[in-house]
Amino acid sequence: VQDELLHGGTLTDSQRLELLATLDFFRGLREADLRAVLKAASWRAWGDGETIIEEGEEDRALHVLAQGEVTVSRSGREIATLQAGECFGEMAYLGGGRRSATVAAMGPALVLRIEEPLKKWASLPVQMELGQRLQETLIRRLEQTTRRLAHALKG
Repeated sequence: VQDELLHGGTLTDSQRLELLATLDFFRGLREADLRAVLKAASWRAWGDGETIIEEGEEDRALHVLAQGEVTVSRSGREIATLQAGECFGEMAYLGGGRRSATVAAMGPALVLRIEEPLKKWASLPVQMELGQRLQETLIRRLEQTTRRLAHALKG
């Protein structure tokens, strides 16, 4: 299952469900909740160097990296590398507006895309759980940015 879609294959819903259960972003969700994610998400495989999100574009979708790695850059400068199980696009998903960074695949990558807001497809407990995970992601990334800024201003 791990590399099947990345190499041109297709996954069954049961294989996708199995893969979702292994991702940190969805850890601990019940099977019924993971099935709701399956219904809400579209899946796409990306090749090395392909742009998944373009800085400045209008798009409110949340993305979760199912396999592979991606690089995040702003104004042409790399600011982060994300691994399978991490989300990206959370700021636009929650707040709307234009994309603040570009995200590109580093080698083959499999990405879930969720366009509908949580309240339209997830039960209230799942809305709360995933909302908490999105908040934790935003806080962690803000802390990283603050550290980098403080370091840059010191030097």
